[in-house]
Amino acid sequence: MANPGEVNVILRGQFLVVLRETAVEVLIPTMEEHIYRAGSFFGETLLKPRPLVNPYLLTGVATGTGKFYAANIVLKGYEYDAQAGPDALYARIVLPRPKAIKSFRPSTLALQAVMDPTGQFHGKKPMGIHVLRYDSSDLNSVKFQGHFATPKPHAITSGGPQFINLHLVAEPDHTPDAAHVTAGFDRTIALLPALRGKIVLMPQPDNKMALEVGDHAALGFTKHELLTGPEVQATLASIGLSLRVKGSPGGPLVSTAPLECDPVLVDMSEA
Repeated sequence: MANPGEVNVILRGQFLVVLRETAVEVLIPTMEEHIYRAGSFFGETLLKPRPLVNPYLLTGVATGTGKFYAANIVLKGYEYDAQAGPDALYARIVLPRPKAIKSFRPSTLALQAVMDPTGQFHGKKPMGIHVLRYDSSDLNSVKFQGHFATPKPHAITSGGPQFINLHLVAEPDHTPDAAHVTAGFDRTIALLPALRGKIVLMPQPDNKMALEVGDHAALGFTKHELLTGPEVQATLASIGLSLRVKGSPGGPLVSTAPLECDPVLVDMSEA
């Protein structure tokens, strides 16, 4: 039996997002100290590196005509480097064009550019989190091909509409400094040969993302799913402390243990 619903692809981190007539290409720059994961919120698993010609694919959703939110910084007419190798590109993801693109969490301060021939960055406040929204005639058929697993359908309210939320993560799991943020921007712009080295932003240690205060239950997610990597880690640390102090209500956290990679022990204390 078909299970119709909506799919949200939630982009958290450093990406180059290219909107085409019937598709969206998401390029992930290779960045030191970044983690790359995909999956359900709090349950994302490793996103392995892949060459540009072998992308991850999202299937089982309808193609739409969604556009970037007007408040975003959007470049036009710049193609990415189709020869980008693993030193520059971690992976490429190809998605159908969504029915809508929602953007959240603008920077609190305007960008300051030393060089900006496009005129698109200086004085602007970029949005930090983007959600690509799709319809699906059967959520059971939705697949994120190339990855370990696709998130399962869920409902925000009891008996309410069904959603799948696929999180794509490419960011540090610790709070980065301003130099790391500008380096990430440089690595992303470098995927556009015509702009490589031509846009230079000033580091801004006090420029943060605005907090998301509202929930978006009608869209299938809440403000918690718009957290960044460092915020997620802080939340998990708090949950871990609570479990350590109060224990796990209702018994073990898992019912079936997985296969395990075991350590090898060597005693050289008496050698």
